[in-house]
Amino acid sequence: MIECSNEEDLIKGIEQNKAIVYFYTPMCGTCALANRFLEMTEPLVEENITIYKSNIAFFPTISRAFKVESVPCAVFIEDGKPVEKMYAFQSVTNVYEQIRLFSNRRDTS
Repeated sequence: MIECSNEEDLIKGIEQNKAIVYFYTPMCGTCALANRFLEMTEPLVEENITIYKSNIAFFPTISRAFKVESVPCAVFIEDGKPVEKMYAFQSVTNVYEQIRLFSNRRDTS
């Protein structure tokens, strides 16, 4: 996961690639669990997807644009645009399955 500290870097990173932007807050216990699930699945994620970790407090413009309603939230991005959101991380298996479906998304269109 790439930790982002400003909106400009995040926008550059998601412009042309498939990406997942994981929004969290540092004091959120559920966010810490979701982060652990993402870290466990990251080695299995295809190379064409980059995962960005972003403290929502530092990303007000992007989080509003992506309509993030609460944290933790993973926003699935294609060509700079959000195509899906995940709020319920549930388990490592669930997170992996959601990422796998996103990875195969363009192949089935």
